[in-house]
Amino acid sequence: MRRASRKDRNHDELVRHAEALGMSVLELYQLPGALDLLVGYCGRDCLCEVKDGTRPPSDRKLTPAERDLCQRWKGRAPAIWLTKADVERTRRELLAEACERRQPPNGAPGPARSADQARKCP
Repeated sequence: MRRASRKDRNHDELVRHAEALGMSVLELYQLPGALDLLVGYCGRDCLCEVKDGTRPPSDRKLTPAERDLCQRWKGRAPAIWLTKADVERTRRELLAEACERRQPPNGAPGPARSADQARKCP
């Protein structure tokens, strides 16, 4: 029988920090075979796994199921969050990816941003 999934000690703190930074957060940790979170920012998404940075490195390793999912995942590479700095790095990466996507080739003028895009992205 599968045991109940538990959150890492810093899980709620990192979720609150992500939300304070304007990220959407969907908690997945109770789904069998899933990573802890799906986060969105500026129209981009990322799976995230929370690990307790105060634990010994051997306790922070991905489980076999988590490693398998990361290897099979065809989307953006999942992020591992141990600290608030990791959350901030993911936010910066998602913002950079969103900005790259909006850049037109050869310096041509880009499309105007819709009100929805302006709300989602700085």
